[in-house]
Order: sequence, then C-alpha cells, then structure tokens
Amino acid sequence: MVDRSEAHFRKPGGFFGARVGWHVHTFELAHVKWWNKQLILVDGAPTVAELGVLAVSLRKDERGVWLNASSRKWMNRPSGKHTGVIGLARDASKPSGFSTIRAPIPEAVIERLIVIYSHAGIARGCPDLVLWDERVRRIRLIEVKCPLWDRLSADQVSFLNVARALGIDVEIREWRPS
Repeated sequence: MVDRSEAHFRKPGGFFGARVGWHVHTFELAHVKWWNKQLILVDGAPTVAELGVLAVSLRKDERGVWLNASSRKWMNRPSGKHTGVIGLARDASKPSGFSTIRAPIPEAVIERLIVIYSHAGIARGCPDLVLWDERVRRIRLIEVKCPLWDRLSADQVSFLNVARALGIDVEIREWRPS
C-alpha cells in the first residue's frame, strides 16, 4: 500500500515492497523556469526534472514519455492521437520561452492506463513518466518528486496502488537540486 506521508521519502522501498526501485537523483538547477517549474541542466541544456529522470531511467529497448498537464488530457483524444513529452526546445515565440517535443504513445499503453483509471475510480493521478517495452508488452510507471516542495496526492496514491495490484511496476523517484 502506498503511504502518502513524507516518511516514504526516507524509507526506500519500504511501503511498496520488492517491486519498487528507489533512486535519488541530483541535478544542477538551471537559472530559468518554464511556467512555474524550476528547470535543471542535463548535458548543459535546461529541461524539467521529469525528463532528466526519464533519461536515466530508460532500460534497453524501452521508450518513454513525460505526461505533462496537456498530455494528461489524452482520455478525450481519438485513437492514435496520444502523445507525451520527450524534450524541451527553446522557442522565443512561446510565452514560456520553450516548446515541447512530443512523441506518440502506443494504443496498448493507453488502454492499460484507462484500465487503471477505471479500477481506481478516479480521473487524475497518472504518474509523470510512462515507460514501455513493446517487445515484451511491459509498462513501468514512475512518479517524480522533489521532497523539498512536492508530495503524493490522494489520486496519485490510488493510481499507484491499483497499478501495482494489476502487476505493473511502479516507482517513485526523488530528485534534489545539487
């Protein structure tokens, strides 16, 4: 069972059981924000922490995306139109100074997320990162948190518990500024 208290940041793997990896990533802060998100530096380029964690979390033959706020509106999109973020690009024409680089999400992955939402009885709570390996039809879910200002919501706890009960690997990855 997922524990919403702050103790979960101090007890690696303790509340999820053996299936959950626990990692703490340290990133250098960029001196720029994207909307209200503090950006980090990855290979000298500013990006969101979620994409930094995605980059270090992908396993051989896996693909993955960050489901940002606009990605999470996917339930209302027609089949084949589901995308997630895989990068940020500087874009002076945007008010935020950046635009997102998007990639398609396979329908089998979307169908699995819909099953989780249905079982959980919620409309929000999907983790930040969705990773998949189409060869073995496996998905992993990773929620990215900075314990200095972020914690799990009740919907996230419900989503993660249902996903885990359905046999999906779930993780919480913590990041901190260096």
